[in-house]
Amino acid sequence: MTSIAYPALKYTGEAPYGSCYQQCLANLLAWRGLPGAESVLTLSWGAQAYPDTGRLAGSPRFLQAANRTHDVGLTAHRFADFVAAFDAESAALGDGPVAAAVDAFYLRSPYEGIEHLAHCVLLVSANPNGVVIIDPMNQPIPVAYSVDQWRDMRSGSAAENFLLFTARSRTPAKATAADVLSAWAADVRENAADLDEIALYAKVIAESGLLADVSGLAAERMYLTKLARYLTATYPELEPIAAGFASLTRRWYLVHTLARESGRTDARVVRMVRDLIDREKQQLDLTLTTLEGR
Repeated sequence: MTSIAYPALKYTGEAPYGSCYQQCLANLLAWRGLPGAESVLTLSWGAQAYPDTGRLAGSPRFLQAANRTHDVGLTAHRFADFVAAFDAESAALGDGPVAAAVDAFYLRSPYEGIEHLAHCVLLVSANPNGVVIIDPMNQPIPVAYSVDQWRDMRSGSAAENFLLFTARSRTPAKATAADVLSAWAADVRENAADLDEIALYAKVIAESGLLADVSGLAAERMYLTKLARYLTATYPELEPIAAGFASLTRRWYLVHTLARESGRTDARVVRMVRDLIDREKQQLDLTLTTLEGR
């Protein structure tokens, strides 16, 4: 199968655990005409604990917040089986590339044949003869796979029920910095209680011994740093907020690395998560005070 020429990716290269979804979605929106997508994509701040798996993710309002501000039509889909997913993917490609979750165990990546990890790639072509995908992190060029190979990637245990993201074929003009700040400030004020999920998570991992996976939450903090840095160009008084998110990003990724490298959730990891509850609250207080009246 012949690879097809597509516009160059805007955001590529190795990225920290859990951030491949933002990387793919930012490329998806950049292709569709949203400038600076990486800096204005994440407009929600929160947490969501998954007590059965040991995962701590960012806010479940991610797509809702992005759509409310940018009107990009980002939508998440899940499917019961590969056939349903493949049919939907093929149909959605009529509006341009889509983003799909895959199991990195079956993908040409550092984890191929080694570890089952959730990963996100861009699907740019699909037909009965095979697919063409672009992996912005590991192989940022169009690469062809057979349908059987794609089935393995999409059906793997880490592929999150055939998770698929679609967007409108074209996006409107980028929202102004004032629009972005107003939307983000409203989200922070309305959903501050979301951070209570972190306390629930700390209790779960302390009692269950499940391996802590906080990469999803860390990735959200990293993209909130990008958002705050973007806003400081217009509102320099937000610099302490940007610095605070950068600090939270480093600390959450340290927790993730310590748990992953040791293969267990020991007392130190639990203690660090509990400490981060206080640091998240301090960041929230700073943010609410700084954004008051906006």
